[in-house]
Amino acid sequence: MLKIPIYAAIVAFSWTRCTFGFAPLTSRSAFLAADSKSALKYSDSVLEEQKEELKSRLPPVHRKEMSKLEIEFRDLLQAMLYTPQEMSSITNPRMRVIYEGVAASYYVPEVYRAFEVLYEDYMPLRVAGRMIHGNLQKMMDESKAYQLDQLRRVSEKTGFSLEEVEKGWRGFVHSAGDKELSVERLEQLVRRGEQLAILKSKDGDIMATVNPQRKNHLTFDEIVDGFMASSSNFTPSTLEDLLPEDFDPVLPSSRMDEKRAKYTQRYDDMLVKFGEWKPFIPSGEGRRLDILRGCFVGSENPQVVEALRVIYTDYSALRMSGDWIFKVVSTLMNRTMKRCQQDDDMTP
Repeated sequence: MLKIPIYAAIVAFSWTRCTFGFAPLTSRSAFLAADSKSALKYSDSVLEEQKEELKSRLPPVHRKEMSKLEIEFRDLLQAMLYTPQEMSSITNPRMRVIYEGVAASYYVPEVYRAFEVLYEDYMPLRVAGRMIHGNLQKMMDESKAYQLDQLRRVSEKTGFSLEEVEKGWRGFVHSAGDKELSVERLEQLVRRGEQLAILKSKDGDIMATVNPQRKNHLTFDEIVDGFMASSSNFTPSTLEDLLPEDFDPVLPSSRMDEKRAKYTQRYDDMLVKFGEWKPFIPSGEGRRLDILRGCFVGSENPQVVEALRVIYTDYSALRMSGDWIFKVVSTLMNRTMKRCQQDDDMTP
């Protein structure tokens, strides 16, 4: 249950044709040429260096000779490695959790091995992975293009460097529910800023100036424009400073969450069962056991667990896959526990 859905999360985007509100895709050349100074962090040379570092952290290949599918899997995996810088461009928080969970799963040998076996042995997942690879890259490129457009707009209006503006962007995306931040949440941050003297009003009510049209949600550039007009000590990085040190962003509920509350509970129940089974994990070698071990290790990784929580509650196709894998694991673990019980009964 805990490994197939991580990969199948990718499949879900294709099956359900989900859209996340990204701006139209900008060509790579236009994207990089937008601002020669600013986009250094997104330049080919810097990104390539960062990605090589990510590749070096992948579990080493444990066979002298790899099968064609193992090589294909490794190549596909490396092509989907995204740096923290790139993932911070994603405005949809639920999608960002999935990306972060996928990334976290790469660097755990047991989880990687389970992933590898599934790719080799289960053709539907293999075919889906090939199909969706391009879509994932497109989603990331669109997200980065939208981010850079927002950074450039703010930089041009305010005169602040893109590096400074990008600090504010990080605070924005970790507070927002997608491309916009709710006014209710913004008011909370403003009160915190005033209490800590991070924000000082020029003349009166900061929120009245930030949101003169009384909108329910504001974009990044609208928020910065409003703060520049209303606060005497605001810089874009102030948005990052407004977040409490212990800030734990709450994922906005999907539109179907109320109807799917039972799926969240079912997912939590599965995690409880994995905890109960942990002392009885069978030893030995074998591909099914490789998958099993990867499931248990993955169930203890917070980023993987949270990514799968979003996947399981939001995507029906992935939920069915998760239920099937959980059934397979349950059968194997129930047999193992039954043997353990029989051994205990035979012990004098």
